[in-house]
Amino acid sequence: MPTREKKIKRPRIVEIDFIRGVLIWLVAVDHLFFDFYRITSPYIYPQPLFIPPADDTLTEILYMIGSNYWNWPLRVGFRFFCLALFFLISGISCYFSRNNLKRGLIILGVGILISIGFYVAGIIMPDANIGQVFFGAITCFGVSILIYWLLRFLFKKICPKHESDFKWIALGLGMIVIAVGLMFDCWNMEWQGPPGQLPLNWQNFIAIIIGKAQDIGHSDYMPLFPYLGFLLVGSFIGEVFYKDRKSYFKPLPKKPEKDAPKINKVAYYGGVMPYKGVKNVITFSGHYSLFFYLFHQVLLIAILGIVLLSKGYTLNLQI
Repeated sequence: MPTREKKIKRPRIVEIDFIRGVLIWLVAVDHLFFDFYRITSPYIYPQPLFIPPADDTLTEILYMIGSNYWNWPLRVGFRFFCLALFFLISGISCYFSRNNLKRGLIILGVGILISIGFYVAGIIMPDANIGQVFFGAITCFGVSILIYWLLRFLFKKICPKHESDFKWIALGLGMIVIAVGLMFDCWNMEWQGPPGQLPLNWQNFIAIIIGKAQDIGHSDYMPLFPYLGFLLVGSFIGEVFYKDRKSYFKPLPKKPEKDAPKINKVAYYGGVMPYKGVKNVITFSGHYSLFFYLFHQVLLIAILGIVLLSKGYTLNLQI
């Protein structure tokens, strides 16, 4: 009976995992500041998740910190930079992937499940002011990967002898998508449709996806323009600079020696670079960035909830 050959795992591109890990931790910090006033503040929502005690002073402090951070102009620009870099990294990963169709469908499926979950939660708890997630970050990632796969598939069928030239098509299309997205301010989270018009309808379905009709009430929103463009440009970077699919950095030894320099020990225990065996915190987060993105908010709210309950807050069970 013939034995099935095991797939040879390619070594991870450590710098890609490292950058993606840094970005996912920045996302967690960003959401933590949002949680500071989203789940406690009666100033914004009449039914907060945690009700403060009568002699409370912490709520006002959390509200001040969270609102000042979220309205900070520097945060808006830095957020856009981080998202653009995230999509660039994802585009590089598209070049590494053996099956972008499967990868894109899985990520899109997760995005659809998130949208359904938020929609159902909004029906069950109407007083909780739960924002809807129609075309969020995960959905945008999934659709962008599928568009990349489709473009590459069609180019391979049309020009089978020039498959390597697709990178120039990706670069050109990517730059156009980025330019259009920036020109029409699609990346801006401000409402761009008629006042009072809810975006979730068939009349402006395409406008929502490309970035010309969004609702400020949505919890998560990320249009294809300009972010699809960054993914396409990232695929070009991957094909040019990672043609051999090899990292520019060598992993550290499996375990640092006792008399090793301090910097090597810091790297080994999770601060700087990955090593053979168990990965450090940052690169581990980058390797499993989808799981961290999906569950980090649950963990943050749980930790913050424990702290608030210990300070005399009560859980609002009437939401």
